[in-house]
Amino acid sequence: MNIIEVKNLTYSYSEEQINTLHNVNLTIKRGDYVSILGHNGSGKSTLAKVIMGLCPNYQGTITINGKELNKENLAAIRKDIVMVFQNPDNQFIGATVEDDIAFGLENAQVPHKEMRDIILDYANKVGMSNYLDKEPSNLSGGQKQRVAIAGVLALNPKIIIFDESTSMLDPKGKKEIYGLISLLKKNNPDLTVISITHDIEEAYLSDYIVVMNHGEVIKEGTPNEVLKNASELAKQNLDVPFQVKLIDALNKSGFDIKEDASLEEVGDIVCR
Repeated sequence: MNIIEVKNLTYSYSEEQINTLHNVNLTIKRGDYVSILGHNGSGKSTLAKVIMGLCPNYQGTITINGKELNKENLAAIRKDIVMVFQNPDNQFIGATVEDDIAFGLENAQVPHKEMRDIILDYANKVGMSNYLDKEPSNLSGGQKQRVAIAGVLALNPKIIIFDESTSMLDPKGKKEIYGLISLLKKNNPDLTVISITHDIEEAYLSDYIVVMNHGEVIKEGTPNEVLKNASELAKQNLDVPFQVKLIDALNKSGFDIKEDASLEEVGDIVCR
């Protein structure tokens, strides 16, 4: 079942500007992990903002969890969909990690007697239960994003959009967040995750990839379908995932490795 349907979406930030999004058609299945991939200025972040209801006056239709995005349904839709932003510092409100996770629950008018258990539950799920009394400013980049993720998970959304949420992290922090997303999907198969990114390695981990350029969807499919063509990716200023490069190099050297083989499987084949 599709949880998001976008039909003939066109959007411009002003009448004087050319269209930032042009005739975008997109469907996202419930429970999928989807990467929307593209270089800076491709329109991917604008698409996320429109889907979130942050950019009105678009042309076309958007349906989220069976409800058309409009003024009447906006409040209900925002209970289903949340966003984790690029810079976690921009999301912190509370003086402590616990206060910050509690902020969204307070806005949702969750009774205070229920909040503590919810905060502990989601802090534990993201591995931050030992940091509840810490100031967010004293955390690492990866830890800050974990707290931001706990805050949105506590609202029990059906869809989470990560808007370039690993772009400011070091490799260790990125690996932590990729692992956390995989764990969240494993524990909640119905949770739909959308990652707005230009990180090829992250996109390779997702179920489905949508490639955008100049406000249009130019290619979509599974990671193996989209990322195996180096020349096409280069035209979009995108690289090829390390895993794809490795398998291609090994196959040219005489190995016979499937395109979707994991690194563990590649290692087993090479070491035989």
